[in-house]
Amino acid sequence: MANPFTTFRAAEHADTMEGFLSLVVPDPLEQYFERFFHDGVLFRRAMFVFGQPGSGKTTLARLFEPVALSTVLRNDSGRSFAAVRGALVRTGAISGSAVSIVGARIPLESDFRDLANLPYSSDVRRQLLLRLIQARTVLRWFAQLGQIGVKPEQVEVVSRSGCELSLDIVGGNTGSGLLERARSVERAIYSILGALVAPKEDQFSTELQLPYNLFDLLSEFRVSPEIARQYRLETQLKPFVILDDAHSLSSEQYKALRHWVARREISLGRWVLSRLDALSPSEIASELAIAGETESGAPGLSQQRDYDVIPLQGIGEDRAKVRSKFNKVAEAIARRYLKQVEAFNGRQINDLSVILDMKVTPVPESQLEGWKSQITIEADRRGITGQMLKGLEDAAISLLDKKNKSDSDLFIALTRILVHRRSPIRQLTLFDPEEPDSNLKEIDGSLLQGAEIHLSREFDRPFYFGFERLALASSENPELFVRLAGTLVDASMNLLLRKQSPSLSASEQHRLLREKAKEIFYQWNFPEASNVKRLITGIAKRCAVATDSPNAYLKSGANAIGIPMAEFDKLMESKDPLASVIKYGVAYSAFSISCDRSVKNKQWCLLTLGGVACLHFRLTFALGGFVEGTSKELTSMLSNS
Repeated sequence: MANPFTTFRAAEHADTMEGFLSLVVPDPLEQYFERFFHDGVLFRRAMFVFGQPGSGKTTLARLFEPVALSTVLRNDSGRSFAAVRGALVRTGAISGSAVSIVGARIPLESDFRDLANLPYSSDVRRQLLLRLIQARTVLRWFAQLGQIGVKPEQVEVVSRSGCELSLDIVGGNTGSGLLERARSVERAIYSILGALVAPKEDQFSTELQLPYNLFDLLSEFRVSPEIARQYRLETQLKPFVILDDAHSLSSEQYKALRHWVARREISLGRWVLSRLDALSPSEIASELAIAGETESGAPGLSQQRDYDVIPLQGIGEDRAKVRSKFNKVAEAIARRYLKQVEAFNGRQINDLSVILDMKVTPVPESQLEGWKSQITIEADRRGITGQMLKGLEDAAISLLDKKNKSDSDLFIALTRILVHRRSPIRQLTLFDPEEPDSNLKEIDGSLLQGAEIHLSREFDRPFYFGFERLALASSENPELFVRLAGTLVDASMNLLLRKQSPSLSASEQHRLLREKAKEIFYQWNFPEASNVKRLITGIAKRCAVATDSPNAYLKSGANAIGIPMAEFDKLMESKDPLASVIKYGVAYSAFSISCDRSVKNKQWCLLTLGGVACLHFRLTFALGGFVEGTSKELTSMLSNS
């Protein structure tokens, strides 16, 4: 009865490769990398992949290692991994029925960061970092090949054209020679890291005095046709490396790594995976574009020609389109995870929507007497005649009919909004025709959602229910989706244990999601988390006032604050502590930024609250509704407890 939804990063902690692959959804791979699915581009380019925690960076990286690729091919008789295999074939990692790359995922963990603390010049520290990365990559390549049965001596190393003689420096043209040199380099660097007193540079071992520029020289690996057939490999294998968790490096190391990886002399594919923490506030504000600047030590590097930037979760893209894409990803994730829940499998429940009841119990009319009185009083104050009021009520009924809703509480809430939106009527003479109601043209689904939000905030009517709103609450983050969905799946499983229907009522979904959001909000402990929570609380208070306005002037309500674009640019280029708070808020999905939004003939940057904050503070998920503010106001929010 285990619930994989509630296992933290379940895919990463699967006991077997089959278990890992059973939880992998390839949709993000196709969503973000599809434009590189031709002519092996994916495994030749330098790529910088940025994403928030839980965006799936590491999961994608593990797919390209030989053990994962071989497991996919070994299970090709069934349908378990058909979707994963199809995606890998389109990337070129699998060619026909054979593996065509040798990938290695290298976590840039504490050993690499420790190199930044050594008492050497920046150039020596840089050289040690790059050598350790290259050595670890070789070790990982052959460890992975060994797990599928290929021995180092069965692998031929092929250099780039014109570099054949240089291979001797890095281990020669055999896998065993390459592996032995890599081990020696790693041992030499460990001897420095482990020393009580770091040796002087002129005391370095011979291993560190010799050149070690493997990535500059290497072109491909080759195996014999017999080995290729036995282990389902291509005879020519493209080496590929993924450097994960680059945000763990020091800023000096990260900058050196970025420039080194982007060099055109390197022909093998290399990705750098990082959280947004690695970027400066100004880089995040410019939609994650790593500028094509010319810097000391890296002359002439430019994006697109030398490298590509892949922002996961569609940061910097049209949010509406990103949300639509994520819905499909969320559906695929839910199906994959539900297959692992025996209680649901036995009842053929493979769609999360099946257990999410969409029926809402209306707010009793007795509780709405105050709103009814408001409608009468406001209609009289604005000079709305009985006939005009009937027209507004008919418009409300028409919209409800279009949306297949007949709830009496929604009718009252929507009519209340329409009355408050109606401009006061000037005094008519006996011979004047009644003025047409131009406001009726503005009645649409977003206004209906505004009515739902009003009822939810005033009377706790369920609003956060159903699969679509569950996906919206996830801020396009797969891990957050799994955590929120896991709360619902757990509750449904408990119903099954009690021999009841697994379907969760709308009110129960609403309650569970809000409770989970509150828990997540108060458990945030990333850098600047306390200030991020203060900032979000201040923004939410402003948004709540706008949302609660009886005329719903922002229709669905507000969940963002807008700062003049020029003011925001200046802030993010400054050393103001607020810039760091915004950086980490974006980096950890607490909110998002949308630049150059044109409203009222002005350019704005919107800080839009993430799904967790919207759930916790009872705000809409709809995009676009914002209150106007200033950076000074945001700063004042940080000082409020």
